[in-house]
Amino acid sequence: MNGFIQLHRKLLYNPIFQNEKLLKLFIYCLLKASYKDRETMIGDSIVTLSCGQFVTGRKALARDLDLSEQQVRTLISKLERLNILHTKATNKYTLVTVINWGLYQNPTSQSTNEQPTINQPSTTNNKVNKDNKVNKFSFKNELIGLGVEESIVDDWLTVRKKKRASNTETAFKGLINQIEKTSLSTNEAIKLCVENTWSGFKADYVKDETSNIPYEKIMELFNKHCPALKTCFDLTATRKRGIAEIWNADTRHQDGKFWIKYLSTINSSADITNQWENSADYAFNYKTFVKLMEATC
Repeated sequence: MNGFIQLHRKLLYNPIFQNEKLLKLFIYCLLKASYKDRETMIGDSIVTLSCGQFVTGRKALARDLDLSEQQVRTLISKLERLNILHTKATNKYTLVTVINWGLYQNPTSQSTNEQPTINQPSTTNNKVNKDNKVNKFSFKNELIGLGVEESIVDDWLTVRKKKRASNTETAFKGLINQIEKTSLSTNEAIKLCVENTWSGFKADYVKDETSNIPYEKIMELFNKHCPALKTCFDLTATRKRGIAEIWNADTRHQDGKFWIKYLSTINSSADITNQWENSADYAFNYKTFVKLMEATC
């Protein structure tokens, strides 16, 4: 595959830039994705690819990225949660779609994509200027690109408008810098802003009252005492929040014996055919905890 891809400077402010493996996978996907609609042969089947799509498999990804299959699975899951990738697996291959491909790239003619910039005619300067206007910074699009629900973005922009906050690129960079100082996802942070009618966000707004909670140890207990459920490799902000809610509900919950008993109950009662109940998200959820406690009372 010849040609080149575009990398926007806004990548510097995306959470994946701080994780070299996530960044490596993301750039790999950009390089592998088709820049035009086309058909490809997979075995004896013809697969139609749209812009931003390619077909692969975990073994191929693991080989190309020099990672284990489990690492690949975990990294893809993270990019899916960030609304950056979408995957659809079949018994022969996995179709990977780079969401918002048009925001990352500017597909034009085949010759434009296959020629290095230095070989393009000088008349492209007018086109570049035109594209710069089309790709003008958008506070809303940047937030959606980081996985924030559009309805939440709209609600927050309404709050910001009432408080006369500017939606500049500088303001956006400051926002991301503050969110990255917390354990919150961008979506969670913006949702808090809406709920509290904050026009901005600072890490100081979220008090860290959970620093003494042994999250990693509790995750180890989950993996040990919930063998029937999917292994937990990632303590997301949502899972941490659930653990904190259970931990702080009663001082008796701040003991390893409680967690062993609770997680053993999870293991024996969860429906492993249900994707939700077959995950750490189910176990580390305060509503699940309340439900089980009421059932055992």
